[in-house]
Amino acid sequence: MRGLKGGTLRLGFPLIGSNTLFARWFAVYRSRYPGVDIRLVEHGSKRLEELVLAGELDLAASLLPVGMEFEWQEVRREPIDVILAADHPLAQRAKLTFEELENIPVILYGAGFALNSIILGACRENGFTPKVAAQSSQVDLIIELVAAKLGIAFLPRLIAEQRPHPMTRRITIDHPTIYWHMALVWRRGGYLSHAAQAWLALSGDPGVLGDKRPAILLRGSEDSQLPLMFQISGYPFTHSCQPYFFMIILNGSSSQRVCDSRTVNPSSKQLQV
Repeated sequence: MRGLKGGTLRLGFPLIGSNTLFARWFAVYRSRYPGVDIRLVEHGSKRLEELVLAGELDLAASLLPVGMEFEWQEVRREPIDVILAADHPLAQRAKLTFEELENIPVILYGAGFALNSIILGACRENGFTPKVAAQSSQVDLIIELVAAKLGIAFLPRLIAEQRPHPMTRRITIDHPTIYWHMALVWRRGGYLSHAAQAWLALSGDPGVLGDKRPAILLRGSEDSQLPLMFQISGYPFTHSCQPYFFMIILNGSSSQRVCDSRTVNPSSKQLQV
């Protein structure tokens, strides 16, 4: 894609986490393809998916799982932690379960945020429907509401670590562990412009990653489902979804293969499928 001189890239980003995940991506893309016009819209994941299906966006960042009408490429998978007021009776615990949070009001995200479905689904799996104290599309406001003891909130660890508050505590959820699993999605079978393909191709770029951790790029493929287990250089991932076309990028060295039931060792790192 080095010869890409122009065109338009229509991107959709969610309101939570985009600054962390995509700021470097923007900078690298702009430096390589200064002639591409980038048009950005921001909404909750569900609305972004609607815009992709309507043909109004080339790509959008959304939370997995998504419907079969989409193809996707993974961006990041982070555990979701619970945020409590610093003086809450449970705030000194190292880990908590959803069962222990049953009787505490919850601060949710605004309408259209896929995070709400993840949180409420975990609550239902543990036999309760939480009392909703408030809803907001602003992470900073949600944290302040927790500090003011209005309720508890759930944040992806990556984002929570960037917003420490002296009057709140972040605690790992032990059972069940839930994840903020971000991917770039596009319409299955739809045309992807050269500008959009160039954006996807940056996924494993060191300038985008910003660190030396292994990157695992997952692209949805077949319709059937497989349980998968990945263990790469000490980073465990468990996932049950579609089979993938795999690209593993380790400090600039890549290995590509179609997943099956075998164990492979790209670049001396273990990958169990």
